[in-house]
Amino acid sequence: MDKLRKSKAKNVNPITLFLIILISSFLVFLVNGTSYYALLGMSFVVVLTFSYLELIKRGFIYLGLYLLLKILAHIDLGMTTGAIIGLIALVLKLYPIFNVGRVLILTSPLKIMAALRKIHFPNTISIALVTALRYLGELELRIKEIRQGMKVRGLRLSLLHP
Repeated sequence: MDKLRKSKAKNVNPITLFLIILISSFLVFLVNGTSYYALLGMSFVVVLTFSYLELIKRGFIYLGLYLLLKILAHIDLGMTTGAIIGLIALVLKLYPIFNVGRVLILTSPLKIMAALRKIHFPNTISIALVTALRYLGELELRIKEIRQGMKVRGLRLSLLHP
């Protein structure tokens, strides 16, 4: 099971991940159709080099959002449906960036610092960048802990009772 989690032989250099995110940020808005799906496929390949389980999870999330978008396209609730469809379409359009960003967040801060030192990046900016990326990972853990605490106490999230 541990082999499925993370393969040490195939880790992508963090500098490469930064460059992929930078290039993808522009390409996502410049390409359409087949080119977008090629970009999406490449982002899933980056996720695959990091972890097979993460690939499955990210694939199901994308598929779920895509199906939700198709279902909402047939429901007419006025402007609300249009706004939700627009937001989901934007998330799907930015999904290649989210995929590569997820791998970057899950990458060890020590590896990121070592890669940034290798290219003689200023130390103050490197520390700030690594701290920000580390914070995003910690934020996810804290949200999971809060949800578990709510579940233990019998509290449930509901749109009707915020």
